[in-house]
Amino acid sequence: MSKLVSGIMSYILPPSNDVFYSLFEEGTKCCKQAAILFNEIMEKGITEEHIAMARQYKHASVKNIKKTLEVLDTSFVTPIDRE
Repeated sequence: MSKLVSGIMSYILPPSNDVFYSLFEEGTKCCKQAAILFNEIMEKGITEEHIAMARQYKHASVKNIKKTLEVLDTSFVTPIDRE
C-alpha cells in the first residue's frame, strides 16, 4: 500500500483500542497516586512536598485528560441505539 493510501486510511479508521486502554491505565495511575497522597496528608499533615506532589499529579492528570479527548475526537464512535 502506498504511503498516501495508508495515511488516508489511518486518518479515516479509528485508532486501535490499545490507545484507549493505555490512556485509561495512566488515568487510574494518577488517581491511585493522588489517593495515596491524600491518605498520607490525612495521617501526617500537609507539607510543602505534599503540595508539590499534588501539583505534579494534577498536571499529569490534566495532560492525560487532554490526550484522551484528542484521541476520542479523532475516533469514529458508533452511536448507541437505545431501542
